[in-house]
Amino acid sequence: MTNRADTFGDIPCLLADDSAVKADFIANPSPLDLPEGMVNRPDVAAVSLLEYRPQLEKVIAPRADELQRHGLAFTLYRHGAFTVGRQLEETVDLMLRLEETARTALLQPQLTGGAVYPNRVFRPEWRGVAVQP
Repeated sequence: MTNRADTFGDIPCLLADDSAVKADFIANPSPLDLPEGMVNRPDVAAVSLLEYRPQLEKVIAPRADELQRHGLAFTLYRHGAFTVGRQLEETVDLMLRLEETARTALLQPQLTGGAVYPNRVFRPEWRGVAVQP
């Protein structure tokens, strides 16, 4: 969508059935080690700790080498987005770029009569990213 977003690579969408996780946790509570500053509603924390955290670990681990060079972005289905960077400034910049990219993605079809054009200049294989047919 934008050249500034090319470094993002894939932006995985993590998802969890919040209502089901909360209901299950309330019916079958288990102790949670809540980090300081995290919400003090255990059912809400269960969604983050039991559902999103394992997914995040699974998608970040293979991209650890990318995290050495630049931050990563993720979306949470029906919740929004978050970014992980090497420093706070990078993390904030990534979020701003992610929001800019999302805005561009929404506007592009309006400006082109409904067509969405891929980036014709950027090629993932130039970065060594495997391209699926």
